[in-house]
Amino acid sequence: MSEGNGIVWESVRFRVPCQGCAGTAEAVGGQGLVFGRLEWSEEIRCGGCGRRTVTCGRGETPSWLRERLLAEGELSPARLVLTGEGGSGRSVVAMKVFRARLGLDLAGARALLAEIESGHHEATLPEAAELAEALRAVGVAAHAVPRGQTDCPISGCIS
Repeated sequence: MSEGNGIVWESVRFRVPCQGCAGTAEAVGGQGLVFGRLEWSEEIRCGGCGRRTVTCGRGETPSWLRERLLAEGELSPARLVLTGEGGSGRSVVAMKVFRARLGLDLAGARALLAEIESGHHEATLPEAAELAEALRAVGVAAHAVPRGQTDCPISGCIS
């Protein structure tokens, strides 16, 4: 993971068949929150034929890469934790953020809030950090907690 200066990044290494020589190529795929925007990338290098490809984008991460980060990432799945005063005011504001950021309907926003409050919502660390940032921008205390952390020590969570 890389964090600081407005960046939260997680990557995972894996192997794929080379499209140039059919050998085995080394790959690195990652997702990041870069100054408030989700970005993703994949780099493939083949030691056999020298072929190198780089693919990247902004916004929604391809499902295969997101699933790999959730399954194999060092810090994902991460949790989004809401702290501070609860109540209906916080819930309404949080659901408005979920609807605006994620395109959810009211039922979907309500279900997501229930998952988060019960500790069962899982996301990649950059996704959780993006939602935490959006929630804090409207006054809801929130932070992203990486895999393996049960609470939020100052050095262990993304605020």
